Amino acid sequence: MTSMATVMLESMTPRIPEGYLTLDQAVTKTGVSRETLFRWIKAEKIGSYKQGGIRNTLLKWTELEPHLGPQPKQPPVADL
Repeated sequence: MTSMATVMLESMTPRIPEGYLTLDQAVTKTGVSRETLFRWIKAEKIGSYKQGGIRNTLLKWTELEPHLGPQPKQPPVADL
């Protein structure tokens, strides 16, 4: 059963559009530091976006991806 407080909190929580990441999510997903991401924004290598009700900086994944270089391939998992 969902409480009224949970329903109210969920309706007040802004949704992040598909294809966008918060700065913290971008750091976690890419391993790139916040400082580097801010340098890229300042150098206009990537854009930064705001959405009404969200205090976080949003980054577009398709703008981040080209700056990440080739991703290492995961070694195959051996069956034991």
